[in-house]
Amino acid sequence: METDHLLDGLFAVWRVMRRAISTNQSSTLTLEQFWLLRELRQNGPLSVGELSSVLGVTPGSVTIACKRLEKDGHVTRDRQTHDERIVQVALTPEAHTVLEVWLAHRREVFAQFLERLEPHEQEHLMHVIERVLEVASSSSEREER
Repeated sequence: METDHLLDGLFAVWRVMRRAISTNQSSTLTLEQFWLLRELRQNGPLSVGELSSVLGVTPGSVTIACKRLEKDGHVTRDRQTHDERIVQVALTPEAHTVLEVWLAHRREVFAQFLERLEPHEQEHLMHVIERVLEVASSSSEREER
């Protein structure tokens, strides 16, 4: 299969899923903000540097996103007393509620897409996704060395 055709297909799926998840949300949260909040939910409070590393974006981008999320009441940002250059970011109770709504909506959207696939197609898709992630993970590990 031609690489460009495969990439076009992957990006098309990404756009469809992104559009489906982003529409009909009562929240003003962007998908990128959702990923940031989700990371904090899974790993607890993190520094801006840790968030940028995990999300694969610049610390400046994380800082801007966190300022907006703080203004909206979704995160707190605290400078560390031992080193004021370090800003620790944590979820607020309101953010937990917002995330639950987003996650429920995401499950609903993906279920609508996936239920149209036969069980063996779903299994095959999961196998392919796992394999792509495995290859991507090993490639990124080699680049870090």
